[in-house]
Amino acid sequence: MKTVQAALSRESSAVVPAWAIRFIAVSATIPNVEDIADWLSTQAMRAVFHKMDESCRPVRLRKVVIGYPCSNTMNGFRFDLSLNYKLAQTIETYSDGKPTLVFCATRKGVQQAAALLAKEARFALSPEQRKKLTFEGNSLRDAKLKVSTSTLAMGVNLPAHLVIVKSTQHYVMGVYQEYTESQILQMIGRAGRPQFDNTATAVIMTKHQTKRKYDSLLNGTQLIESSLHAHLIEHLNAEIVLGTISDVSVAIEWLRSTFLYIRVMKNPQHYGTGRLMARYCIAFETMKNFHEIRGSETLQELLDVLCNSREFKDVQLRNNEKKVLNTLNKDPNRVTIRFQMKGKIKTNAMKVNCLLQAQFGCLSLQEFALQQDTAKIHRAALRVTKCLVEVLWQNACGYKALNNAVILAKCVKARLWENSKHLSRQLPGIGPTHANAMVNAGLITFQRIEESNPREIELVVNRHPPFGNHVRDAVKCLPKYELSIEQLNNYSATRADLNVTLKLTNADQVSINRHTIALLIGDADNRAIFKSKISDAQLVKSGSWSKKIEVRRAVKGEQLNVELISQDWAGLDVHSTYTPFYTGAKRITAGFPPKQTPTGSTGDFAERGKPCNHRCTNKAECGHECCKVGLREKPNAFQRYQQDIKHRIKQVRNQVKSLIGVCLHQCWSLREKPFIDCNFVSCCWILLFFFIILLSEKGGGGGGAWC
Repeated sequence: MKTVQAALSRESSAVVPAWAIRFIAVSATIPNVEDIADWLSTQAMRAVFHKMDESCRPVRLRKVVIGYPCSNTMNGFRFDLSLNYKLAQTIETYSDGKPTLVFCATRKGVQQAAALLAKEARFALSPEQRKKLTFEGNSLRDAKLKVSTSTLAMGVNLPAHLVIVKSTQHYVMGVYQEYTESQILQMIGRAGRPQFDNTATAVIMTKHQTKRKYDSLLNGTQLIESSLHAHLIEHLNAEIVLGTISDVSVAIEWLRSTFLYIRVMKNPQHYGTGRLMARYCIAFETMKNFHEIRGSETLQELLDVLCNSREFKDVQLRNNEKKVLNTLNKDPNRVTIRFQMKGKIKTNAMKVNCLLQAQFGCLSLQEFALQQDTAKIHRAALRVTKCLVEVLWQNACGYKALNNAVILAKCVKARLWENSKHLSRQLPGIGPTHANAMVNAGLITFQRIEESNPREIELVVNRHPPFGNHVRDAVKCLPKYELSIEQLNNYSATRADLNVTLKLTNADQVSINRHTIALLIGDADNRAIFKSKISDAQLVKSGSWSKKIEVRRAVKGEQLNVELISQDWAGLDVHSTYTPFYTGAKRITAGFPPKQTPTGSTGDFAERGKPCNHRCTNKAECGHECCKVGLREKPNAFQRYQQDIKHRIKQVRNQVKSLIGVCLHQCWSLREKPFIDCNFVSCCWILLFFFIILLSEKGGGGGGAWC
């Protein structure tokens, strides 16, 4: 309507009376109807709207949202199938013996749910009762239970006392997608029969992860937002082709007439991407690359995304620079960049990547043109990385990508890698030469610099006093953090309540102004459980910072990664891990190596054991002894014969060893006598020869040990 009105207003020949165009909008699913009225209003005439609350309903509606656990390995089909076994209990709880309407996603789902409900409803009936029930059932017209697809809710007034939405996902174009808000509200709107009931109930069965979303939807707290910004270019192009927009002024007028403009003025945080683009002067192509980030990118992959930004398109790759850049990338005789690129430097993005890594790694560049390009790239990278962090922070991206984005932004700000040994370059009065000297002396952390003697620092960098005192005092003024995590006593099998405390141990010495740290907590499923930005001024003022967070048990593991990252300084980060305690059995997944099965002191029994047929999840902790050491195989006749032969050979070998020992002892005891019994010596030689033959037949394994 706004487009039609704008087009007609520009045509002087078209005179349309006010009563010629009239719109009446009626909806029961829009909580912010005043925004729709502002959108439909004109400067000459305001739209009139009437907003009615739940008290105006003829039948009071009770809304219930039930969340069921659903792991990441369970797809939408299996979850929908599992809800069929929850229907009977839900109907028994909320129906009060009155008609019930169950909405399913597909026709096959309707058949499965109805069949399972009919199968579970079993009663012991006599033949007379069964016959009478069959007759009454065939003549029944008011069915107490109906199972249908969501299509029944659209345009058909078929109310019921209880409406159940079994799963909030439906099958669209080969994949499972969430129902729209209007579809959900249409389905639960079938609950309530004004001519029969005073109250009605609507139950939504959904995943535990989306329970909060539908709670806010049913309570009327989820506002209707515009989606025009997601495809603004396509709509602008369509209006230009239709002739509605002819120049920039008309385009601005058209934008002011959209619902997007109304919502942006009232809720700018929801449309924060455009504000970030304007704040950091980011190109549209760069922002599109940011939104393609999956959430599991490494630091190297995010660096590639940064270097392919539109802001670096004016960086030219010259032919005389390729040799130097290729040497920085790969050279066996010198230090190279951290993340080496395949092949040779051929594109502008590879040049940007190489120069940034050379700057982070403190690699010297003698060419003046490359130094100028590095400074230019650094200025653009500062705002691009800040925008990248803000985009991932707002879009609830994965923990790994967000953590690496914060680290990358810090590296650009500090011009160092987060694990660099040249941390002293950040201190006042320390340049590249002094930093290299301190690295060669082993002063690679702020703690070592603080514990060093000022005279030793001056000797290392070849400076006069009191230069060493100034360096050490500068390190003492850097913030030192203490992070602690404590689990509360309310233990559960699916969640854990943690209390995170952060303290500034040297608050009386900190002199850094406007320094901020990012606290990130992620689990094994790559979910960012908690994220917050904390300033040193806040810690100095309050003494400490504490927050209670709720952690949901992850599928791939129970360990939490806690990262405290400085946004300006390298070398101040705090890395920690914490494993909450959950009740119940531990989860063993394919993502982690299996535990070694303890063998114990079972001798040959453990060596001959074979795996049993028990299907225990963790055989190292179950109660079956056979799961730990295996089953003992019963030897057959040939195996028993072999064991008997080995036992006899072992006995003969021991007897021969003892006899030869006695003979040699007698020979050594008679060596001083002038006369030796020749028969006795011959016997000794025969026994020794027999023993050598015996050992040679056995392979010589014991002969070497005897000799």
